[in-house]
Amino acid sequence: MIKIDEEKTIYITRGDETNDINKLPISYENYQFKKSDKLKLIVMNKKGYTKDIILEKDFTINNNSSEVFLNLTSEDTLKFPLENKKITYWYDIILNDNTTIYGYDENNAKKLIVYPGGVDNE
Repeated sequence: MIKIDEEKTIYITRGDETNDINKLPISYENYQFKKSDKLKLIVMNKKGYTKDIILEKDFTINNNSSEVFLNLTSEDTLKFPLENKKITYWYDIILNDNTTIYGYDENNAKKLIVYPGGVDNE
C-alpha cells in the first residue's frame, strides 16, 4: 500500500513500490510542473528531524503537468527499519532545491507512516 491523503500524510507498507495501483500523486497549489523540474523527497526520524535522514530521493519531472507521481521502488521502502508496528516519520518534498512544497507548516509536520511488511533477506 502506498497512498497520500488530503492532509498530505503518506502511508506506505514497507517493501511496497509505486505502480499503476499504488500511486503517489503530488501537486502544488496552482503550479504547473515543467519538464526538467526537480523534486526531492526527504524522510527523517521525527525525533531527530534533520539529524537522521532515513530516505532521500531525487526525481526529475518528464513532462509539463499540474500533478506528478513520485516513483518509489521496493528497495527505497525497504530502507525503513523493520518493525512489528507502524512507525511515523516526518517528510519534506522540495521543488528545484529551493521551495518546500510539502513539509512543516501551520498544520505541523507532514507525516509518513510506515506499516510492517517486506522481510529483509538477511
